[in-house]
Amino acid sequence: MTLFGTTIRFYDPKIDAWRSTWLSPLKGLVQTFIAKKVNDEIVLELQTTESYPEKWIFSQITPQSFRWRSEETHDNGKTWLLTEEMQIRKVAAAP
Repeated sequence: MTLFGTTIRFYDPKIDAWRSTWLSPLKGLVQTFIAKKVNDEIVLELQTTESYPEKWIFSQITPQSFRWRSEETHDNGKTWLLTEEMQIRKVAAAP
């Protein structure tokens, strides 16, 4: 399944974090995140559609690449399960 959507983000000084909402109108999906910098990573926290805590983690960030992974817990954070992972690299545009 290919998902398309758009994201709206804004910094909320009351919680010292970013609020981010991803919308996919064609699939009727809405995901709401709280995002913070944690050491050298950007961590977005949300609840899965089954109400489990989930984290989207951006790490190894450089101008040319980053690692993205998704983890969820079913035991209140005692253990985290890797559910998705990608290594992203920027490529030069074709002339």
